[in-house]
Amino acid sequence: MTHSVSCDRMFLLMIKERFISLNIADRVLREHPEIELSREKLSDEQVVEYCNQLAKLAPERAQLGYLLYRGTEQIRARKENRKKPEEYKQVPLEKEILAIKKGRIEQLLKKPPVEHPQEQDRLQLVEDQIKTLVSYPQVVERYRKEFVQKIRTLQSVSEIEKLRKYKENLKETEFSAVDEKILSHNKARIAAAKERIAILEKNPAVLNEERRRELIGYRRQLKRQGFVETLQVKKLVDELAARVRSGKPLLLWGHTGTGKTETFRHLSWKLFNKEPEMFSGSEEITHYDLFGKTQLKPEGSYFQGGPAVKAIQEGRPLLIDEVDLVPHAIIGRLQDLLTRRPGKTITIQENSNEEIKIPEGFIVLATGNIRSSKYRREDLDPAFLRRFWQTELKYLPLNETFDILLAALIDRRGALNIGSHQNIEDLKNLCQAAKFVQDVFTGEKTDFLGEGADASRGIGATLEKATLSIGDLLTIIEQWKAKNFTHPLEDFILSEFIRSQTVRRDQLNLVKIFCLHGFFKNKKTEDFGISGLTEEKLLAYRAEKKP
Repeated sequence: MTHSVSCDRMFLLMIKERFISLNIADRVLREHPEIELSREKLSDEQVVEYCNQLAKLAPERAQLGYLLYRGTEQIRARKENRKKPEEYKQVPLEKEILAIKKGRIEQLLKKPPVEHPQEQDRLQLVEDQIKTLVSYPQVVERYRKEFVQKIRTLQSVSEIEKLRKYKENLKETEFSAVDEKILSHNKARIAAAKERIAILEKNPAVLNEERRRELIGYRRQLKRQGFVETLQVKKLVDELAARVRSGKPLLLWGHTGTGKTETFRHLSWKLFNKEPEMFSGSEEITHYDLFGKTQLKPEGSYFQGGPAVKAIQEGRPLLIDEVDLVPHAIIGRLQDLLTRRPGKTITIQENSNEEIKIPEGFIVLATGNIRSSKYRREDLDPAFLRRFWQTELKYLPLNETFDILLAALIDRRGALNIGSHQNIEDLKNLCQAAKFVQDVFTGEKTDFLGEGADASRGIGATLEKATLSIGDLLTIIEQWKAKNFTHPLEDFILSEFIRSQTVRRDQLNLVKIFCLHGFFKNKKTEDFGISGLTEEKLLAYRAEKKP
C-alpha cells in the first residue's frame, strides 16, 4: 500500500474499527469452506516453517489485492464522484468530431480499467499456497496464537511511541515553566512514563518490533529527504533548533564528510520549510559576491542581489559553506550581518546604501573545517567567532552508520533480503573499515603502518584526502543493490570509492585498510588498476592484522 500511514498502524486501526476480526488463516477458511482439512501429522519444525510461509504470504496477498482493486474503474469512479460506466465502446468518428466541437474532449479521454494480468496470476498462486497451508489444523492453531501475540506487540509498541511523545511534550513545557510545583509534577510524570516503557520493553518481541520500526523510519527519511535523524543527529538537530529560536547564528566545525552542510540544509527545511541560500567561501570572493552588484543592460542599470540579500528578501537562512575560507576583508561586513535580528534593518552599501528590514526566518548558518595541515584556512577573528554558537560535528558512531546502510537495503516492511549470510558480514566489515578510514584521516588512529609510515619513529600512515562519508557508503551499497547483490560488495568498494581517489598513496592505503577488514582476499593486482600496487604488497597487506 502507498498510504501515508504505516501498514502496522493501519492494521491496528482496522482492528480497532473491527474491519478485521479474523486472521488470514481463519478468513481464508471462512471464504473457502470447500477446503479439505488435512489429517497429516506435521512435525514441530514443519509447523513453524509453514507458519512463517503463511506470515510472508499474508501481506503479499493484501498488497496484490489492493493493487488490483486500486486499478479498477470502481475506485476511479468513486474519486470522480460518478457512476461506473457499464462498458467502454469504440466511439464512432462522427461522435468524436462532434464531442471536440462541443468542448467535450474529456469524454474521449476516458480510459478503460487498468488490467494487471501478471499480478492476477501471482495473486491466484498466493491464494492457492495459502489454501494449502491452512488445510493443516496445526498450522492454523499456531498462526492464531501468533496473530494474537502480534496484535499485543503492536499495541505495546504503539503505547511506547505515545509515551515517548508524552515525555517530549512535558520536556518542552519545562523550558517555559517557572512554577516549582509544575516542574516537580512533570518530573513525576516523566518518571512514570519511563517506568511504563521499561516494563513494556522487557518483552523481546516488543524490542524487535521497535527496532524494525526504527529502521523503517530511517528508510522513509532516506527516501524523502536523503537525510536520517539517528539518535546522535537528532540530539544535535534539536540543540541547533533551540539555538535558532534564540536568534543566535550557528557554526558547525568538522572534517570533510561529516555532513555539516547537509545537517544545516535539513535544519532549514525542518524549521522553515525552505532551502537555505547558499554561499561558498573561497579566497577569491569579494563583498560583491556576497551582497550583490549593479548590472548593466540596454534599458539601463539594475541591482542584482547576492546570496545575503536574497536570503533577507525571501526570509530564508543564509548558509555560508566553509566560512574559514572567506577573506578577512569580507569578515567585517559579515560581523554587521551577524548582529541583525528580525525587525532590525541592514544597509546594503552595494545598492546605494539601501536599507532592508530583516524578516523572520533569516539567520546566518556557517560551516568550517577543523584547522589542520589538511586544510588551508584563514585564522578567523575571535570576536567574529564569538558571534556564533558553535560546536564540532563528528563522524557518526559505527552502530548508526550500520543502521543507515541497513535502512537503505530493507524493503518497506523492514525485511532485509541481500542473499547470503556473507553479504551481511561484508556489510558489517564495510562499516568497520569506514570507521578505520575516518580515524586515520582525522589523525585519531596513529598506529596504522601503511604507505608513508615510519615505525622506527612511531609515526603512523595518514590519508591525505580520502575519507568515507555516509554519502560515499550509500553510493557503494546502492550500486551493490542495483546489481541484485550478485557481485561481491568489494567490487563496488573498488569501483565507486578507491579508484575515484586522486592521491596514489591514499589508494594504496585504502587497499590495505580494506584487506585488513576481510576484503580483496582473491583479487589479483591487475584487478585493482592502481599503479604502484605490486603482488608483494598485496600479499603483505593480506598477511597483516588490524592494529
